[in-house]
Amino acid sequence: MKIQLSIKDSIRLVPVHFERGIKGPADAQYPEVDNYGFRGRIAGLENISSQGLACAALSLSENSQGTINLVRDNIGLQAPLFVISTEPNLLEVVSANPCKPAPTVPIQLRTKSTQGKHMLQCNLQVRFGSESGPVIANLLVCVMQSLIVKIQPHIVQIDSKTGNAGEIPHLEMQSLFKQVQAIWHHAGIHLLLAKPTAIKANLHQANLMACNAELNEMNQITSLRWEAERINIYFLQCVEGNKDYCINAQAHKLIGLNHPGIFVPLNINTHARTLDVNQFSNNIAHAIGQFFSLKTLKGAASMADTWSMGNLMYPQNPVVITNNENKTLVPKDLGYGLNAQEQAYRGAFIPLKTPMNVQTSGPLIAARRYISKGFKYLYS
Repeated sequence: MKIQLSIKDSIRLVPVHFERGIKGPADAQYPEVDNYGFRGRIAGLENISSQGLACAALSLSENSQGTINLVRDNIGLQAPLFVISTEPNLLEVVSANPCKPAPTVPIQLRTKSTQGKHMLQCNLQVRFGSESGPVIANLLVCVMQSLIVKIQPHIVQIDSKTGNAGEIPHLEMQSLFKQVQAIWHHAGIHLLLAKPTAIKANLHQANLMACNAELNEMNQITSLRWEAERINIYFLQCVEGNKDYCINAQAHKLIGLNHPGIFVPLNINTHARTLDVNQFSNNIAHAIGQFFSLKTLKGAASMADTWSMGNLMYPQNPVVITNNENKTLVPKDLGYGLNAQEQAYRGAFIPLKTPMNVQTSGPLIAARRYISKGFKYLYS
């Protein structure tokens, strides 16, 4: 099939591109493709030109599998395309070549061990005509050494000091954390979930943890149960302020908290968060990102800012933005689905690249470097 184009002076033609293998919630089998169009850099990578990385990038954990899509944009369905790994001993293309004559083709990948290296790189190339034909597209693949992070959940029943019994929080821990784990999986960050513990606290009001400046009730809860060398996550019925609180190991001493931890209410403004596993797991993964020192982004400036809204560290879930006329806008599906009110979920994207003029590491590399500083720095 011929493609007819009208060209006056010049045109930038994109024959194919790579994208995430599915739409909908995060899935450990389907990694994110960092395909935002700016030239960027990836901290710690070698052999990147001073002009920056011009292609899309992909992070995969070592000794794992993942599927991405190859999309034909401006090339015929019958054009013979071959997807090749430049380092087959590190990254294996499982899918058969040539690619199927379809608009979108799933490409199955399998990674090998990094042999103790923090990160290794290779290229996934699309070649025309044969396995040795000209390269028409390139994807930089970073294979990450596995980093293990232990998670200790606590189920906190809050009774009042006057004798009113609180309710025991109920949640499907395994199904919830399966999605949390999937969000961090291809960053090479593997969350190991311990058996939940049960805590009963006597606070000022049943079912509510207050968050005053002295942090008295937070300290009461952490003093009842806190496990060393783990991220302690406390699930409660309600929290004053109607939001999650994350105080990591570098912040807790500064604000007067006995131990670091994440405090997660099951109810916000009478809304039961456990009814929506997609949204709730995304929020927990976001809080864990804060524990890894990642900063929450500012709100999107416009509907065109899909980079921010698709980012795990975006502040609002589901996504809403307010325009200059103070009108609330609800964006279309960002690729992660809609809730019951047809509002778009923010993404679970953890960027690998950063623009050339940004001196700090991208969030994915920043989180890995924070974890790599060791147990004491991460947990206590």
